[in-house]
Amino acid sequence: MQASPSLRVLGLTFLSFFATSSFASSNNDGVDTNLVAFYTGTDSSYFMSGELHSVASYKSGKMEGQYQLWYESGEKWFEGTFKDGRPYNVLTEFYQDGSRKMEIFRKDDEERTTAWYENGNPSYLMEFVNGLPDKKHMYWYPNGNLKLESHFLRGQRTGVWSHFSSEGVLIKREHYENNVLLLEENYHGGVMHGAYNAWYPGGYLRVTGMYVGNAKHGKWKYYNPAGKLIREEQYVGGKMTSAKDL
Repeated sequence: MQASPSLRVLGLTFLSFFATSSFASSNNDGVDTNLVAFYTGTDSSYFMSGELHSVASYKSGKMEGQYQLWYESGEKWFEGTFKDGRPYNVLTEFYQDGSRKMEIFRKDDEERTTAWYENGNPSYLMEFVNGLPDKKHMYWYPNGNLKLESHFLRGQRTGVWSHFSSEGVLIKREHYENNVLLLEENYHGGVMHGAYNAWYPGGYLRVTGMYVGNAKHGKWKYYNPAGKLIREEQYVGGKMTSAKDL
């Protein structure tokens, strides 16, 4: 199974742990670490200060059961469960104040990842199936307002993607099918304002124009599926003033 992006992010935590462990002492009940591939039992590591750094359980050389990490100051950094050497069920990373930083829930080939800012507000929510982005992905600003709501289907962008300002106001909406952008609308003050573009599934531009205050304005151009310009229209304040077929 392909590793999901959230587990790759969590992998940075593990890399940081192992890098720090090079400055830490280890105790595995007297077992030579070179024989770790055959080791069954508990392995602990410590900071040079003597503070506990990690505790992990192994079965036949693979992580099995609970795995825990601590900051040198003594606060819990990470805890999770492994099964046959792979992350299983719930894995949680903590800030030093004890609040959750990231939580990953895994069941079979499905995964749900949630992260938080230090102030406790949500940072993002992502779902994966077989390691690929799937279902709804949401991102927030530190102030708690929604930043982006997006959708995936088996790793491909799909459906409506909505972008918001830090004040919580809609600023852009996109529509995808099979990972192809088909429609892009810009907003200001909650109404359509700015560039408007639409594409054919093959990628060629279909329509391009401009909205001002929720009304068509300026020149609008229309293209056939082969990319040839076939029509132009001129608008002022939502009213068409001229049109020409090409």
